[in-house]
Amino acid sequence: MAMTGPQSPQDDDTEDSTVAHSGPLAEFTALRAEILLRDRNMLQLLIFQLTSASAIFAYVLGRTAASGLLLAIPLLSYITLGRFMAQRSAVSRAAKYITTKLNTKNLGLGWEQWLDKNPPEDRLVTWVFPLLLAFPGVGALALALSFKPVLRTDGRTFFGYLGWIVGCLVVLASIYLVCTTHFQRERVGTRKTSPAAAPGAPAEQTTEISPDDM
Repeated sequence: MAMTGPQSPQDDDTEDSTVAHSGPLAEFTALRAEILLRDRNMLQLLIFQLTSASAIFAYVLGRTAASGLLLAIPLLSYITLGRFMAQRSAVSRAAKYITTKLNTKNLGLGWEQWLDKNPPEDRLVTWVFPLLLAFPGVGALALALSFKPVLRTDGRTFFGYLGWIVGCLVVLASIYLVCTTHFQRERVGTRKTSPAAAPGAPAEQTTEISPDDM
């Protein structure tokens, strides 16, 4: 029978390091899978928003009597946007956990560390404006097209005005939701001076990884 010699301290350290990293790496893998799943959910919600709004526009086109259906678009857009932002919030929490907890364990997460040092500079164009067009923008277009057909009929004046005003409030709420989410992320992502830095030492800077960058 072959005899094995005693393990060296270096082998013990390597084994301990592997065991110590296996848990965080498994956690990172699970979080990445959740992020990808919620990214797909956001894409599906965006497709649903554009498809449903297009279907209503197509149905109402040329049917003046059905113009009241346009007032459903702002509410539908706001509900869909709320679900979209809920998915994004879950992605943001997972990304924040990876940044603040797992990145400190020396797991070799080079991509996350690179993102941490290279935040995007064009989020206003690539994220905020498209969302404003896809959700509150579609609602605003529906309100503009429904103004005359819905409000000019005497029998529906009260309910027409009420629905139109509610639609305006919902569109404003959608704009507020998109803008506050963006500027809140900008505040969180701003580089901060570490309070633990020694006097006279270079200030350590940290940023949060955006879920849109992962």
